[in-house]
Amino acid sequence: MSVVISQKTVDIVVTGDGKKASGRIRKKDSRNDEPLSEGTKALRLHFSLLGETEPALSPLQTGYTFDERSPAYRFDWIVGVAPLEAGGKWWDWLAEIRENRALAVQLLIDGGDSGCTVSEFSANLLGLQPSRDLASWLERNADMVGKSLHEAADKASPMSTRAANILNASALMSNFIGSGERGAKHWFIYRCLDEKRKCAVVEWNIHRTVLEQYGPLLRGSLVLSFHGTWNRPKPITLLLRPRLGFSRASEIDYLPPEEELEGENPVALNIQPGKADPSLLAPRNSEPQ
Repeated sequence: MSVVISQKTVDIVVTGDGKKASGRIRKKDSRNDEPLSEGTKALRLHFSLLGETEPALSPLQTGYTFDERSPAYRFDWIVGVAPLEAGGKWWDWLAEIRENRALAVQLLIDGGDSGCTVSEFSANLLGLQPSRDLASWLERNADMVGKSLHEAADKASPMSTRAANILNASALMSNFIGSGERGAKHWFIYRCLDEKRKCAVVEWNIHRTVLEQYGPLLRGSLVLSFHGTWNRPKPITLLLRPRLGFSRASEIDYLPPEEELEGENPVALNIQPGKADPSLLAPRNSEPQ
């Protein structure tokens, strides 16, 4: 088992009139020691990816249940944004970023020639309750709900491990940011193909209200299971790509350019799956429900 973290911090200078915007990464040289001139719009972007880089391969089950025969691994990303002082002033960047798709966090899953692929179990956006807005019923009663569910899980454990796991997982639901309420969408998952790397992309699209309510430091989580026969020494690559949406002319225009983000020390994990655990291939024992 080998849990690895990859992280990076860059400064981005933003220009534009609101309808169209562009951004470039501020180069790391002696000029960075000089203060930014008044009127300059600049942000500091930090992003990191954490996860297991030597997972076990698992058989592809006929069902879609998550159990002990399907080892799965959680990968977490963190993206944080902060304004930089320019001429003694701070830029109110949240007032200028667009509402829909204000922040898009892309996780590229590039199997390449590894001989392996993945199954996706869940993709979530996490936050620490309560938010800046009025607390929901779940937030006000999170301690009571969590305690009762954990107690129920303890009672269910001797009869059904699966039921106990479900109850314990449910007790943690107050840590997740709801995807929407009253018809308003706060965030959603979008899956697409990256045309250059020719690989799958899982994309968290986040509304500006999430940044305003929970703050511009967010954590997402994706649970994956790995299948296939690994073609050594070619790994699976998980690549993190945060995108900022300042251009209102199009909801799919982001900055900075991905080439600048990934040109040097990209935030990525090289996944080298191991052999399947023989115990996973053994006949399943019946379990009381």
